[in-house]
Amino acid sequence: LQDRGGMAVFDMDDGYLAGPADAVFQTATDLATRVLSRTGVTLNLRKCLAWSPTPNLVANEIRSRPGTPFTAGTIPDGTAGPGLGVLVSGVPVGDTHFIDYHVQSKVTSVLSQTQTIVSSLHDVSPQNLYALLVYCVNTRVQHLSQCLHPARTKSAFEHFDHAITQHIVTATGSNPFQFDSTSFPHDLLAQMLPAFRMRLPRRLSGGMMRSSRDIAPWAYLGGILLAVPSFTDRVSSDGSAIKGILRHLPRHL
Repeated sequence: LQDRGGMAVFDMDDGYLAGPADAVFQTATDLATRVLSRTGVTLNLRKCLAWSPTPNLVANEIRSRPGTPFTAGTIPDGTAGPGLGVLVSGVPVGDTHFIDYHVQSKVTSVLSQTQTIVSSLHDVSPQNLYALLVYCVNTRVQHLSQCLHPARTKSAFEHFDHAITQHIVTATGSNPFQFDSTSFPHDLLAQMLPAFRMRLPRRLSGGMMRSSRDIAPWAYLGGILLAVPSFTDRVSSDGSAIKGILRHLPRHL
């Protein structure tokens, strides 16, 4: 795949092949053949799917060759709807409809589970409820922030932030985010200070309740800065060589 500008990456027991469609299908076929001959394990086609931003999968020449397990119709060409795409380690990759749907679905799922936690703890232990909201619940969408452009997460994260704010009110018995916008400027600033402090990290004596929408652009930039160094070959701090996942990339730039 590297010779064709692609790559293969495995995350736990999931494998992802990326590159030109014919190269990916051929590599996947070769991989299935080698795994079968070495281990006797047959590829589970029900857990395989293919996706491409261009509609060239069904008619791809490789899929019509005798012996290939990936003939058209054998595996789905992307996960349908709304939109079309594929989930890569839980991150939606596809058209905008597909991405928006799965981001919203993730937020809806997290908030549904959070409601169960709130209902169980708000009368029993509001302090533990607050700790769970900060350390567990509010961090559950951060991986999407790192991997998806902020334009794709903004709407869903605004909904998420609003819901978490309501749960904070339940846990603390007060609403630091509520203020009278008709007040005089100095009064309005005084009312807004608790909200500012609530968003601050612990090292600044804040409430640690960061806004997922506000940090999304910085998280996305941080994700890029984390990923780019792994593309090409590099040397670690102890001088050992580390192979890049896109080590052929300099040849194509």
